[in-house]
Amino acid sequence: MSALPESCGKDFVALLTDGLPSVNANGAVISNVATALTDIAVVTANLHADGVDTYTIGFALPVGTDPTALDSIANAGGTGAAYLANNPTSLQTTFDTIFTEILAKTGSSSSAATNATSLSTNSFLYRGRFNSGDWAGELIAHSILTTGTISPSEAWNAATQLASKSPNDRVILTYGRDSKDGIPFRWSDISGQTDVVMTNALNFDPITLTSDALGANRVDFIRGGTGGASSSLFRADRVGKLGDIIHSTAHYVGIPNAGYSDSENLGYASFRNSNILREATIYTGANDGMLHGFDAGSGEEVLAYIPREVVPNLNLLTAAGYGKTVPHQYFVDGAPLVADAYVSGSWKTVLAGGLNAGGQGVYALDITAPNNYSESNADDIILWEFTDEDDVDLGYTFIDPTENHLTKQSSQIAKMANGKWAVIFGNGYNNSEADGHASTTGHAYLYILFIEEGLDGVWTPDTDYIKIDTDEGSVSSPNGLATPTPIDTDGDGDGDGDGDIDFIYAGDLLGNLWKFDVSDADTNDWEINISGDKALFTAKDASNNVQAITTAPLVTRHPNGDYMIGFATGKYNEHSDLSDTSEQTIYGIWDENHNISDRSLLVEQ
Repeated sequence: MSALPESCGKDFVALLTDGLPSVNANGAVISNVATALTDIAVVTANLHADGVDTYTIGFALPVGTDPTALDSIANAGGTGAAYLANNPTSLQTTFDTIFTEILAKTGSSSSAATNATSLSTNSFLYRGRFNSGDWAGELIAHSILTTGTISPSEAWNAATQLASKSPNDRVILTYGRDSKDGIPFRWSDISGQTDVVMTNALNFDPITLTSDALGANRVDFIRGGTGGASSSLFRADRVGKLGDIIHSTAHYVGIPNAGYSDSENLGYASFRNSNILREATIYTGANDGMLHGFDAGSGEEVLAYIPREVVPNLNLLTAAGYGKTVPHQYFVDGAPLVADAYVSGSWKTVLAGGLNAGGQGVYALDITAPNNYSESNADDIILWEFTDEDDVDLGYTFIDPTENHLTKQSSQIAKMANGKWAVIFGNGYNNSEADGHASTTGHAYLYILFIEEGLDGVWTPDTDYIKIDTDEGSVSSPNGLATPTPIDTDGDGDGDGDGDIDFIYAGDLLGNLWKFDVSDADTNDWEINISGDKALFTAKDASNNVQAITTAPLVTRHPNGDYMIGFATGKYNEHSDLSDTSEQTIYGIWDENHNISDRSLLVEQ
């Protein structure tokens, strides 16, 4: 290579990869990945010796891929450990992190590049990150200076704040299997349940696979303590109390800002006014088993929630060798959805979330009043949980929420035509997994859960929730519906219509783009919209191979009427995806309310 140009500044490289090396520069298949990684590390080391630091980013790595394999490249390049991003939002946040660190190294006053997907509010940028060496996480706030630059210094680091907080002073909640409501995550509350599933799980040694009666000490350790008398048996190398934040993006919640008018949503103006001084809070999931809420001003944790679905794996967090001899585990790895909704006769700010690879479940919390967060209020804060125990056709809920770019309300929490507010999501993946609650069809399903109906903890199909079957998939090869995009066609959510959802678009693993009609007040008439229960379109490449759809469609008005549905194909969920080089495509489908039978009918751009 030619000599590096000389300059008076410092140079940096960002190396972005979607997997481990598979072919060399000549196109030949690499048989020894370790050797290839070493070769790349030599290059980054040479660059580092010449004054160029290399930041390494693993983007959309298949689930199960060990991200620490890329650490050798980053370490040789002078930046320590590789970063991991899974979607455009987390990739942007990763670049924000890198740019901030570059600013700190150079002392530069030039602006860091950000855009609307960055989490920047009230002159602060909030970013989550993790260390793949010890699986510790951080949530960091940086002030945005009047010059428009991001301060290289930290306004606060939630991991630092949490490290100094007494385990007993934390507000940590979970889901009571007896009461089907929120309870404190304390051993006395958990062991007091007549349903002993959680008790047995926490009394279980993840190494010997035997009962050891150390549940009370495990609860202490997970709350951030030493584990009491079991401290010598538990994980000794835990660096911080905050776990790794990988695929969950942070969500800022301040003053209610949905913009609803009282003419269509009576009482919203009063709700906003009564919460005009609400403490701003940052919510994010982490792989310490918790959804966390942090005060946006100080970084202090004000709330943590452990969904019941992840409890059977919590004992792994106490295991000696966790993240090394004991594989790293995903827990609350999904991004939170947040929106204001009318529930049980009053307006509330609702947070819902899935778990990604952490489990087959969705949960909902009332986050209206952070000043009321306490363990004694657990039953008011926790609204409900919905798992594959409630419906076996639910899979691993990879929900990729979309937001209104002005109000930051999550599109997947919305009012339906029957007047009820709901959480809308696809069934996710691997619903026929043999876990005791396996789907007998393997089909892809759309779920619409009525928020108010789930408050009693009992989920009755067609009453408490609606499930629409695509009739596509099988037990041996399960299909899965990705994140849906709901729309209000007679107002498009801009204040001119009724504000109720009329249609929902979603793609699946078999390349089908579905259009669901939910415009009728009678839920019995909610159905697949296209005649014959067909997909609006099925994505296939030029050789007729199916192209999976795993992200939420983008819906915009077409200038000649109806809607354009934009989406890209591709899948990074399994090890086999790493070596998949099949053609993927970006599509724009003009929905004229009929099936588009073939790719050849589209105009190639």
